[in-house]
Amino acid sequence: MVPEYVFDKAWQEANFSIPTNEDIRNELRREYEGFSHYGVMHLPENQKAKAVLLSRIAAIETFDAQMPKAKEQVSNQIESRIERIAALSAELIESNETFPFPGIDPEAYLKLKADIEGDKDMSLYDISSPTIDELIKRFKNEGMRVTFGDTPKAGNVFVVPARSNESQPSRPPGVSNMVMQSDNLSPRHLQSSKVKEKLEELVLLKREVRSFEVR
Repeated sequence: MVPEYVFDKAWQEANFSIPTNEDIRNELRREYEGFSHYGVMHLPENQKAKAVLLSRIAAIETFDAQMPKAKEQVSNQIESRIERIAALSAELIESNETFPFPGIDPEAYLKLKADIEGDKDMSLYDISSPTIDELIKRFKNEGMRVTFGDTPKAGNVFVVPARSNESQPSRPPGVSNMVMQSDNLSPRHLQSSKVKEKLEELVLLKREVRSFEVR
């Protein structure tokens, strides 16, 4: 049965937003296709409603056809940014420069603190790790420098207190990406407006890559 809203002028003339979720999008397309096949849709007075349904089905199909290309573009954008992150990080590490600590982005601070508290009961949590506030104090006292993690080519890079000699391992499975298990921060957590030019570029690149990953 075709629901009454399909024949409603307001629904027919409303802007159609294509769902970004693939499962929801497929279900909606199947639903509209089912509606369009009912005999009532072939009546002359319902031709506009049928045309709207077919138009929305076509819009969904066009969107789906463009998705592989869009995903490829995103993949290429991520790859180019990761390559730049690796090159820029190598340059900053080689310079052995110590940078003033600009502070943590307020939203990142709250997320880090909440995640650390939430993960304290996990068996993988290192109880010797500093709290976020203890780490901030170290950064303020020592300044900071850039260091690679264990997969530099993948953009695995951190900032650590200037006097830290610890290598920075990757996060163990099951531990939040936001949570620190040692004295490091991702550059994307820093306040970008208060850092030097090249370090600011690194901060923004890390944020861009993160934004692609969470889409």
